[in-house]
Amino acid sequence: MLVEDHPLYRDALRNLLQTDRDFLVVKEVATANAALQYAKLTDIDVMLIDIGLPQGVEGLELVDNLSKFPRKPAMLIISTHKKREYIERAKSSGAQGYISKDEAAEQILHAVDEVAAGRQIWVGDKIEPMHQRPPTPREMCVLKYIAQDLTTKEIARKLDVKVRTVEAYRLNIRDRFGIKTAVELYKFAMKCMELYGVPECVEAEKYETGKRQILSVAE
Repeated sequence: MLVEDHPLYRDALRNLLQTDRDFLVVKEVATANAALQYAKLTDIDVMLIDIGLPQGVEGLELVDNLSKFPRKPAMLIISTHKKREYIERAKSSGAQGYISKDEAAEQILHAVDEVAAGRQIWVGDKIEPMHQRPPTPREMCVLKYIAQDLTTKEIARKLDVKVRTVEAYRLNIRDRFGIKTAVELYKFAMKCMELYGVPECVEAEKYETGKRQILSVAE
């Protein structure tokens, strides 16, 4: 389900989601009240929610209300706001993820994949200085194969994940650590192997093949 009051962005988001056969957009609304009414009648797997909604109730209040449902949907905030306070409020309200509308299409699809699979993702989270945070275990596995000079498709096969998942990890690593070129990324991967050791990477959990319903808030 999509909860987004801007028609142009809502259309773009719907079109993006329709490129993946795993996703089915079942409803689009523009207000929090409309989202709540629909969610009371229908179980929703994933809800994509904008923060700035009209008619008084904004996106984070909607997340807080939906978190009280017996079967709450997985909720991903998609917003233009990038300040730490919004990310922290999204976490405390019960959202599973937060991503900027400025992110690449692959990163947005990856974020939907993550929350749909029951994981959390906080793209753009600048709470800690990037240089103080080593790569995550998942990132280290991607870096391991980058250091071996494998292609994105080869890495996806190694980790048993989608190609776009690897592309999203590469983009996020480059953003977090200020890496500009493929050569710099390769050198960074090699350095990580020296600093942190070569990780033992198990196959990633496969994504479910069935379509996931996504509540689109824009009516």
